[in-house]
Amino acid sequence: RLEGHTEFVKSVAFSPHGKRIVSSSFDQSVRLWDAKTGQPIKVLKGYPGYAMTAKFSPNGNYLLVDGGSDETVRLWNAHTGAEVFKYDDVPYSTAFSPDSRFYASAGRSILIWSTESGEQERIFDGYFKSVAFSPDGRFIAGAGRNVVLWDSKTGKEIKRFEPYSGWVQSIAFLPNSEYILLGCSDGTIRLWAIDAATELATLIVLGNDWLIKTPDGFFDGTPGAWKQLMWRFNNNTFDHAP
Repeated sequence: RLEGHTEFVKSVAFSPHGKRIVSSSFDQSVRLWDAKTGQPIKVLKGYPGYAMTAKFSPNGNYLLVDGGSDETVRLWNAHTGAEVFKYDDVPYSTAFSPDSRFYASAGRSILIWSTESGEQERIFDGYFKSVAFSPDGRFIAGAGRNVVLWDSKTGKEIKRFEPYSGWVQSIAFLPNSEYILLGCSDGTIRLWAIDAATELATLIVLGNDWLIKTPDGFFDGTPGAWKQLMWRFNNNTFDHAP
């Protein structure tokens, strides 16, 4: 149990090596903790309001804090607690590149920043709810009304597709960087193959149950989900398999 915050804790994350924990709170602070002993290591202060989320870079050298009531994104040195730089924005999503050299923020556009220099490297126009780097570092993906993939080195657009008619709220790559998962505003999670830009499966949440289906008609789910299915055969409807 970690004690020290005086208001609601908004986010908690482990460092990549698992030795430290970072937490952000409504008490205008971001705190670093020793994961083994639970003892506080450092308190990062300076917020006029609350800090929403804090995350470590993959190499553990940086802390990215965003979504605060001061409407800024801040990058901190995770070892010294010194602020590297900040800029005004309220992004929906942020992500580090696998090598920690860059990070991206998604909102009224996708902005790519250098963690070393603090300079803006690229901007991708469009309204996006989520951004992600592929684990192999080749792609940057943005999700909104469309899903767009860019080459991370050149910034060239590689693919653009519309998974369905609504908003895509979140996006994540699978570890092999060949597939993406899309969290959609209709409550579904969709699996897409990147090369073919093809949907492979859709996961539908039904309360405490789930159902998964493929475009070619195969499906499976929990026993409770099967009970919620309606079957149609020869223009007749059944509440069980005919």
